[in-house]
Amino acid sequence: MAIDSIILPGLIYNEVLSAAFHIRPNMPTEEALCLELTKLLGETTFKYRISTETSPGELKPIRIGLLLDTATVIAMVKEQCPQYLPPSRR
Repeated sequence: MAIDSIILPGLIYNEVLSAAFHIRPNMPTEEALCLELTKLLGETTFKYRISTETSPGELKPIRIGLLLDTATVIAMVKEQCPQYLPPSRR
């Protein structure tokens, strides 16, 4: 059964959108990875609007760089791709 994504008064619809990208730091180090993530996502802005039955909503921006938690990303890389950050470079 498909979910109808039309928002009616008093109801909420959450939609998860996934994105993937390749990062290519100069060296396999935490510092280089943080720099690459900041360069890639620091100025990236997503825009959204919340509409209702009576209004198309106002376009609101979210700057991803302000939400970027590089420490969490580094921890995830260490856990999921341990070969990327060799122990001698951690």
